[in-house]
Amino acid sequence: MEQRETIKSKKRIVIKVGTTTITHKETGTLIWKSLRNL
Repeated sequence: MEQRETIKSKKRIVIKVGTTTITHKETGTLIWKSLRNL
């Protein structure tokens, strides 16, 4: 539970995600559903 409290006290949390995670494999367009889930 200590980690959760540490995160709650931060102003900004950065989550690094690769482009293959948020873009469509064939078209290269953004997958908005993936972004919303983050």
